[in-house]
Amino acid sequence: MATLRELSVEEVAGILSRGTFEELISTVEHVQLECKGGLYDTKTTNSKIELAKDIAALANSTGGYLLIGPATRKNPLHQSDEVISVSEFASSTFHPDTYQNILRAFIYPPIADLKIQWHPSRIDPAKGIASIYVPSKSPNEKPFLVVQSEVDSRVRGHLFGYFERVGDDTLPTTVQILRDTMKDGKRYGDLERRMENLEGLVTKLVADRTAKNNTVNERLLLQRAADAKAAAQLSDVPSFFLIATPAEAVKLSGLFSTESAEYKAIVEPPAYREQGFDLNPHNPVQHLHGELIRRVARGRKGLELWQDGTLIFVGRNDEDFLGWAVRPKAGENSIYINNYVLTEVVSLFLTTAIQIFGEMQDPPEKIKICFGLSRENLYVEIDDEGTTYELSAHPINQYGSYPGQKAPAAEDKTFWIGFTLKDAVPEVEALKLLKEIYHWFGITDQQIPYVDSASVPERVDRGRYPSS
Repeated sequence: MATLRELSVEEVAGILSRGTFEELISTVEHVQLECKGGLYDTKTTNSKIELAKDIAALANSTGGYLLIGPATRKNPLHQSDEVISVSEFASSTFHPDTYQNILRAFIYPPIADLKIQWHPSRIDPAKGIASIYVPSKSPNEKPFLVVQSEVDSRVRGHLFGYFERVGDDTLPTTVQILRDTMKDGKRYGDLERRMENLEGLVTKLVADRTAKNNTVNERLLLQRAADAKAAAQLSDVPSFFLIATPAEAVKLSGLFSTESAEYKAIVEPPAYREQGFDLNPHNPVQHLHGELIRRVARGRKGLELWQDGTLIFVGRNDEDFLGWAVRPKAGENSIYINNYVLTEVVSLFLTTAIQIFGEMQDPPEKIKICFGLSRENLYVEIDDEGTTYELSAHPINQYGSYPGQKAPAAEDKTFWIGFTLKDAVPEVEALKLLKEIYHWFGITDQQIPYVDSASVPERVDRGRYPSS
C-alpha cells in the first residue's frame, strides 16, 4: 500500500506563509485538513450550505484548515483523497467578508476566531490560494449546527444538520443518532433531555450561556439581532439594527403582562411621525419561548424585548426605510442613509430603552447601546466589493440630490456607547451615538445636522420633527 503523507496543521501553516503550494501535491486529506479545488459559488444556497457544512465539520471535530485551490482525487491504493493539483487565483476573486457572513448566517452558534485569508504564491504573487482556519473548540462550545431558515413561504421553521470530520470525510450524523444524542445528553452533558426540535436546542444553549456569563455577551446580542432581522424578513436586504442591554443582569418580571410598562412600550412605541419608528397597530405582539415579545412589519422593520432586558429594533437600510426619499447618483450602487430618519430612529430607540429600564423596580445602573449596519447577502449576491454606505452632513429635506460622504470601508459595522441610566436624557445620549456614526464617515461634530447646539448639554433637535 502506498505511504500516506499527512501534513500537520503547523506544516500547512508554514506552506501557506511561504507560498510554496507545490508542497501540497501528493498529501492526503485527514481529520484536520479539507481541500476544495475551486471557489465556492457564493450566490447559491446549496453552495453556501456546502461551505457551512465543511467548516462546521472541522469545528465539531478537532479544528484545522479548509484550503481553497488544491484539488483532490481518491487514490485507489489507500482510498484516501490525495491532492493532485493546485489551482491558483487572483485575490480580487476571493472576498473574506462574504465567506465570513455566509458562515455567520448558516452556522449556529457562530464559530469564534475563524481566520479567512488569501495567500500569494511564491512563484507568482499575483495569484494564490485561500484558507479558512478553524481553531480547536472545547466540548462546551459544541455542537455547531448548519442551519437553513425559511424552508419556503408556507412552512416556517428551521432545517439543520450536524457534521463531523471523520478521517478524510465530512460525515453527517443520522437523524436517529442526533435525536438520541440530544435525548440522552450523552454527547453534550448540558443539553436538556428529550429535546424535540431545534428551537429547544437553541433556547437551551442561549439560556446556559446567559446564566454562565450573568449578562448577555456581545456575540449573543449580535446573533439575536440577526434572528430579529430574519423574523422581519430582512435577511436578504441591506439593513440596520439597534440593541440596548443592561450592563448587569436583570429580569423583566412583567414582560408577559399586557398591563406592564415594558409590554406597552412594544405595543405603542414612541413616534415623531407616521411611517417612522412606529409599528402598525394591526400587527400582533408575538410571545416567543417564554423569553421575549416581538412585533414586526414584515419586510420593513421589527421591535422585540427579551426578559433579560435586551431591546432590539431592526429595519431596512434602503429607500423603503432608512434610505427614504434619497435619490441615488447615476451609476452608483451606494447604500444611502437618510440622516433625517437616522436621527429620528436613534432618538426614539433611546427614548424607548430609557423608559423601559427606568421604570423597572430595580433598574440597572448602566446600559449599553449598539447601532449596526449590515449589507447582509446584498454583496454576496451581486459580488460587488465597492458597494458601501453613504451619509450626508446636509439636512436631507433641503437637497434634491445627496452630496454625501462614503464610508471608509465596504464592510458591516457596529457602534457602541454606554451611559448611566439615572437622569439620562434620550436626545443627549442619542447624539453621542450619532457622533460615533458620523465620525466613521469623516463628518465632524460641527457638521452633524438636526442638533440643538444651544442646549446644555447639546442634543438632538426634536423641533425638526412634525409631532415634536
